[in-house]
Amino acid sequence: MHLNRGSQLPRDRMELYRNALHTLVHDRDADRNVPSAADSRLSLGDKLVLLRDLAWRLSDNNRSEIPLDRAREYVGRKLAGMRHLEEQDGHRVLEQLRGRSGVLRSPAEGRLDFVHRTFQEYLAAEEAAQEDRIGNLVERAHLDLWRETIVMAAGHANTPQREELLDGILTRARDEPRHARTLRLLAAACQETVPAVSDGLAGRLEEAVAALLPPRRKTDPPALAAVGPSLLRRLPRSLDELTSKAAVQTVRTVALIGGEEALGLLEGYAEDRRRDVVGALIDAWAYFDADAYADRVVGGLPLDEHSVVLTHSGQLRAAARLSSLTKLRIDFRLQNLSFLIELPPLQVLVCAVQGTADLSLLRGHPGLKTLQLVHAASLRHPEALVDLPALRLLQLPLVGTDGVEGLPALPSLLHLALSRVRAETRLGFLAQHSGVEYLYLVGVRRNSLPDLTPLSALTALQDLSLYNFDTWDLAQRLMSQYPELVGLTLNNCLLHDGLDGLGRLPRLRWLELEGCKTTEGPLTQQPELPGITVTLR
Repeated sequence: MHLNRGSQLPRDRMELYRNALHTLVHDRDADRNVPSAADSRLSLGDKLVLLRDLAWRLSDNNRSEIPLDRAREYVGRKLAGMRHLEEQDGHRVLEQLRGRSGVLRSPAEGRLDFVHRTFQEYLAAEEAAQEDRIGNLVERAHLDLWRETIVMAAGHANTPQREELLDGILTRARDEPRHARTLRLLAAACQETVPAVSDGLAGRLEEAVAALLPPRRKTDPPALAAVGPSLLRRLPRSLDELTSKAAVQTVRTVALIGGEEALGLLEGYAEDRRRDVVGALIDAWAYFDADAYADRVVGGLPLDEHSVVLTHSGQLRAAARLSSLTKLRIDFRLQNLSFLIELPPLQVLVCAVQGTADLSLLRGHPGLKTLQLVHAASLRHPEALVDLPALRLLQLPLVGTDGVEGLPALPSLLHLALSRVRAETRLGFLAQHSGVEYLYLVGVRRNSLPDLTPLSALTALQDLSLYNFDTWDLAQRLMSQYPELVGLTLNNCLLHDGLDGLGRLPRLRWLELEGCKTTEGPLTQQPELPGITVTLR
């Protein structure tokens, strides 16, 4: 749509879904003169009628997919009522829709669903409005599964239908205390798609929204934000009288609404120093212009006790002005580590590098306690890590099979994590890190474990964590190569043999299993190992 329509992009999601459907269902093939589109007797409207009927039948039965044979039957019935069409073969029409519409697919042999639930909800909502099924929607308004369909039905509906829908939801909220909050939130969310309401209904909506303020639950902000900028005038100028939980959800609500007025409100909230509130204000940075938010909100916050997460490069430039920044996590890949030159001294850094990571740039951060480099194509100057006397946790990717060449002994290091570990990886380089107490080995998915014999040189090692490995004969290997193990974590590992053999490890006291599988499927039953505390997640 950006390429084809340029500046005429959708202004709201109802328009976005409509344009996307029209493009996928018809316009894309028609504009390119695809032969199947040229030969088809079905117009865009005809195709949408059939898709709406399918979407409603799925939603009405609380399903996301159906058998193909059933779908063909539905299409055939609908075609029988479309008297202007000569084409009456439900099988052929469904195959055309499945092959060329872009919104239907077969997730498995003999099954049919929509490629994204949003399309099903949008089309079902339009069908409900076309067929005047407003009563059905009101009856189901308390069900989470119907929330988005009802919100979009409010946008598809004509004026009398819209009044009936919102009146029914608000009346249920008044008469059913058990569902009152859910129904009021739904009514508030419908204001996102409703073009206009009568004065009387507008007053009732105002009362419903007032009963929801201040927001307290995690699910409140998205629904309340749908009310739009007008809600900002009803929110407090200060968070002082709110509980910490309500203050956090108020910040989230304002952030989701966005805009200049919201930014001004958050600027006032930045005077609150409660830890949870400060964390919420930091998280809200992603919703605003990076420089403006850094200068007006984040710059005045006490960041030294919080981890700041950056989601795009504009924030990285602005972060250089945050003098109290000490803990930084970057959720997008960097080209290199040159940005470190501009930042204030850090204590924690978590990032990934697309190219070469020059570790000599860390010398400007002598107080660094945690460095997690989760990805890098290559490493330079690992010897520079010796100039980080406070370093306690280090994570590095392994580029070759011989570990990290030039990695110096780091006497203060307690936690060492190594990613991209393979069966052929040689761990002998770990011998100089005898003070490490916690070792994390992250494998390339389903690789076998490397030789663990070198772990015997880690005389202080208490805990071993293994991620993404095929742990064939694990108990026997640990018994012969590292019998002094106290704690073991297995995450997303494939277990070929039973875990009973781990009970023979004389010092093992606890075992944690998360997301592990056996050759027969997911591990769901917690093994019993006498004397060992086992946790299964």
